[in-house]
Amino acid sequence: MKLNGNFVVHHNPMKLITRIAAVTILTLTLGCTSRYLTEYDQYRPKKAKFTIGSNSSNLARFDSIPFVIIKAYNTYTLNYDSLWYHDIMLFSDDGRFSSSGSLQNERRQIVEIDRKPWISSETVGFYQLFNDTIMVEYFTNFQGGQYHTFMGSIENNGDLKIFKYYQGVGRFKVQINRVHRNKLSEIPLSQIYLISQ
Repeated sequence: MKLNGNFVVHHNPMKLITRIAAVTILTLTLGCTSRYLTEYDQYRPKKAKFTIGSNSSNLARFDSIPFVIIKAYNTYTLNYDSLWYHDIMLFSDDGRFSSSGSLQNERRQIVEIDRKPWISSETVGFYQLFNDTIMVEYFTNFQGGQYHTFMGSIENNGDLKIFKYYQGVGRFKVQINRVHRNKLSEIPLSQIYLISQ
């Protein structure tokens, strides 16, 4: 390899291609071994980085445990092509969190949720309640996998108001703005219809 002005000139292109291939294979191998796939084709980290939730680093151990919904919230946002983006947040009796979204032609009274939201959702995590304040940490498959944290309060009417949103968990997080998720309405459990996919 020689420096020619501002450019690096490689005399042996096969050596360069071999190095690039080795780095690519190593990156793919490490990436594939650090996550697993649920039966609904959702990627999860093998060793999650959550700071809340008991034994929350091993998400696979929760895959066979039923997700019993105790609270549900949603919001609708009208997007540019006149479809409604329906954002749903679910909270289980054992401290787990699940969230999903879908595009719909209209707002609906009855909310259809997969019978196994923990393994079918692209977004899962854990929550803690401190009186009327809630803290949630979750992993989402967005852009290869990201962690997010939010803090909110449960208002007197039952709605969820989110007042801080972060990308990251624990000490390693940066505040971000998620305007469409500032306030979510409580969904009465009687309006949730569980479906099988």
